[in-house]
Amino acid sequence: MQLYSSSDTTMCRAFLSTVTRVVLDWYHQIEEGRIECFEEFAAMFLSKFASRKCMTLTIIALFKVHQRQNEGLRDFYEWWMSVAMAVKDVKSPVLWCCLEECTTSEELCKEISKWEATAIEDFERRVQKVIML
Repeated sequence: MQLYSSSDTTMCRAFLSTVTRVVLDWYHQIEEGRIECFEEFAAMFLSKFASRKCMTLTIIALFKVHQRQNEGLRDFYEWWMSVAMAVKDVKSPVLWCCLEECTTSEELCKEISKWEATAIEDFERRVQKVIML
């Protein structure tokens, strides 16, 4: 994207329109008035996220992805599953336990409690059925 404005406000807004939910969550936690210019914002961003590129996700990261109040189950599950797929060598029962812990959906929790260990594909199919309800 090429911008023809040097306004710090424009630069920040343009940048924020290109980032993921993790970055937006971080941005919304910054104290209001803390950032005075785009250069300062860019430096804060780099210090927070530049070193994260090489990190591999663990199951602990997945347990930190919680469904927010008023967040739809479909949106939450898509985000949660994108993190789950980045976690290496995690077994289905662990995924179920984690999803049950992280969702606010009582219907999904009831369904998860009935499941037996199966492949990840079956897990996804079952979750999709609950989302369709």
